[in-house]
Amino acid sequence: MINLMAIEGKNAARYFLKPEQLSDFMALIRTIVSGKVLIISTEHRTDLFYNSEASHHEAILKSWQLYTTGKSKEQPIDLFTLKSGDKESLTWYFQAICRIAQNWYLYMIYRKAFHKAFGMDQQNSLAITIAQCDQHLLKQCGVDRLPLISPEDNITMEYSDDNYALAMLIKKEQERSN
Repeated sequence: MINLMAIEGKNAARYFLKPEQLSDFMALIRTIVSGKVLIISTEHRTDLFYNSEASHHEAILKSWQLYTTGKSKEQPIDLFTLKSGDKESLTWYFQAICRIAQNWYLYMIYRKAFHKAFGMDQQNSLAITIAQCDQHLLKQCGVDRLPLISPEDNITMEYSDDNYALAMLIKKEQERSN
């Protein structure tokens, strides 16, 4: 099951994971969740995805806070968006991506961070699912923005029936929320 923790806007800078921190932090989170982790981090927005049947939001949040701010006393859970489940996590994520895409500058920064995260582990099932859903939403559902992974990047994307079905659920949720 996909779980998502996201922080955006002015609070995101406090929890920004610098490139030199990212691999150590990802290793720590993998230990907590015992599964795949994907982190897309910019000073304007950070998304942390992880595969786990149980929610580990609180443990991750404590680690994240200690890692980035050096403090562990306050609980800034209200600053974060927390989602659990494939449909809920990815629906919220792609709606947020469409909102951020309205600001070209911020979207290009985020897109570059996504591309870097994807490039670091192209076998990561979370990264593959997100990239496949993104490409499907853009090609088949008429979403109007640049893709997170460009076709000219020559990254092979094979669509599975599961990702097609998930992309269709996301599209239906977006239509209902508009």
